[in-house]
Amino acid sequence: MARILIITQYFLPEITAAAYRLSALESYLTKQGHDVDVITTFPHRSPNEQAVNDTPKINRVSMPTIEGSTKGRIKEQLWFMVRSFIAFISKPGRYDYVIATSPPLFAGLSGYFISKLCGGRFILDIRDIWPGSIIATGLFSSGSIPIRLASFLERFLYHKAAHITTVAKPMATYVRQYKKNSDVSIVYNGVDELINTPVIGAPDSDFKHLNLVYAGNFGLVQGLDLLIRAVNSLEEKHKSQLKVSFLGQGFKQKELESLAAELGVSDRVSFAGPYTKSELTHILAEEAHALFIHLKSDPSLNLTIPSKVFDCMQYNIPIVYGLSGEAHEILNNHPGNISFRQDSVEDLKLALEKLVNNYKVLHAASAANRTFVKDNFLREECFQPFLNIIY
Repeated sequence: MARILIITQYFLPEITAAAYRLSALESYLTKQGHDVDVITTFPHRSPNEQAVNDTPKINRVSMPTIEGSTKGRIKEQLWFMVRSFIAFISKPGRYDYVIATSPPLFAGLSGYFISKLCGGRFILDIRDIWPGSIIATGLFSSGSIPIRLASFLERFLYHKAAHITTVAKPMATYVRQYKKNSDVSIVYNGVDELINTPVIGAPDSDFKHLNLVYAGNFGLVQGLDLLIRAVNSLEEKHKSQLKVSFLGQGFKQKELESLAAELGVSDRVSFAGPYTKSELTHILAEEAHALFIHLKSDPSLNLTIPSKVFDCMQYNIPIVYGLSGEAHEILNNHPGNISFRQDSVEDLKLALEKLVNNYKVLHAASAANRTFVKDNFLREECFQPFLNIIY
């Protein structure tokens, strides 16, 4: 049995992909007989009614109320780096392993220094490539001082980590520029368990409309304005048969709502949420005819697999997606899903027309999605590489 400390800014009941991944990892390692502690924060994006029911093994540090701007998020991340380190030195202990997850990279820096104090091996879990994904947001240029400093921190942490885990093969290839092959493992996200809620069947030929749903963060790299613009560009016969639901929250929400109003498609586009994962499962099973995933085309973003790829495949309904790399390969292997070129309104318009015109055929073909996830991407099976790292 090993003593393990996890450093993560996001943990349940927070409703982010990182929170689900790290909470599941804590549960998995505990189930394997390891003694696991966590240093994290109190949730700030989950619904207000969502309570925190922790064990003494979960140490939550308080965070100040910081504005939701870019500078505010950076301050928040720096604050967690400092507070997580203070939390450890206030109650020090010996650990065999310290697992820190990035982004943000600053949590990795805290994890590294804690590992030096407690004598544990430092494991860096990478979910997105920083600072590359920050450049993709357009907030900083590649040659700016913040990015140059972040690049230095990135290489420093790669060098200092005893082992690095990533969520996709291309990401592992990127990291292996700085690390031995044997010190890098792929730990896919996967799903915690397959949903058992029946999904909507294919509608009759006289259906009123199809409901295309995006569920997740309304952030800077999702390019969700593309979907609103594509809906606006549809001919009336297709537009009248399609509604789009954005479920979640995020930095871009007001801008997206304003765009829908400006283009005159507010009657075809709606916004709701946020929801917990269990709430979202029931909503999608009862209301979604198809699901939408998109990331802006960028060298760093194309290295990852959004965790929602696996979540969406559980529903056995068509997925309209604009992705590259391994994420594209996974969805492209199943004929019920529709690919479009990233960042292209025209290509997405054609994909939406295909969805409306051929929905029954696509719905039948998408039945292979859930089986594929069951056979390849159940979360506990995806976590098994950790057993080769922690011994």
